[in-house]
Amino acid sequence: MRADIHSHLLWGIDDGSGSEAQTRALLTAVKAQGKRFLALTPHCDPAHAPMEEFLEQRERAYRRFLALPEAEGLTLSLGAELYLTDAIFNYDNARELCYTGTDLLLTELQYTERFTGPAEKRLFRLVNEFGVRPVLAHVDRYRFFMKDPALLEELAQAGFLLQWNISSAMGFFGRRLFRRFYEKGLVHFLGEDIHRSVQDAEKRGRELEKLSERLPELFTCADRLAEEEIFRPCK
Repeated sequence: MRADIHSHLLWGIDDGSGSEAQTRALLTAVKAQGKRFLALTPHCDPAHAPMEEFLEQRERAYRRFLALPEAEGLTLSLGAELYLTDAIFNYDNARELCYTGTDLLLTELQYTERFTGPAEKRLFRLVNEFGVRPVLAHVDRYRFFMKDPALLEELAQAGFLLQWNISSAMGFFGRRLFRRFYEKGLVHFLGEDIHRSVQDAEKRGRELEKLSERLPELFTCADRLAEEEIFRPCK
C-alpha cells in the first residue's frame, strides 16, 4: 500500500496529531510501512468554525509540516475531510477543500442508523452546486452501508467514489466482509485515517499479507487510482 488518501497528520488543527514530535514519529512509521503518497485531510466542519478560519489554520499547519525532514520523499496532497451538513451550503465554493489540483472532496457523512433522504440530497447538492466529486470517507464505518451494499452500489453508479479504512479488513470476518464489497467493485481508495498512532507493524504486516493473498489486485488497483486521481496533480 503505497498511497494513503486519508490522514490527520497536520498537528494543532483537529483531533489528529497533537504535536510536531508526534507527527515526526508518525511520519517515520508511515514511511517504514512503504507509503510514498500521502494525503493530509484535517477535519472541516463549517457548522462549528467558519471555513475561512479553517483554511487559514490548515495553511499554517501545512507550512510547518513541509519543514519537517521526515516529510521529504513523500508526494503530498492537501485536502480536508468535510463533515457534511447543511452548513457547507452557506458558502459559494467548496473546491478549496478538494485534494490539491483536483475536484475530489473527501466527505464524511453523519452517523445515523439509516441513510436518510437528507443525507443523499446533500451529497448530490455538493455535486450540483459546487462541481466537486465526493469521495465518501471510511464507508466501512456506516452500519447502513454495511447492512445494505445496494446503497453503495447506487452511489458508485452515480459517480461517487468510496474510501475504505484498511483496518476494516483486518481479521477473518473483516477480510470476508471486505472481499464481499471489493468483488462488487465498491472499493476505490484506501486509507488508514491516522490520528495519533499507527497499527503495530508486525500485526499490520501479517494482516495485509493475508488480505493480499485473497485479493491480489487490491493494493495495485487502489494505489494506481490514487496516484492518477489524487497525486498526479502534485507531481
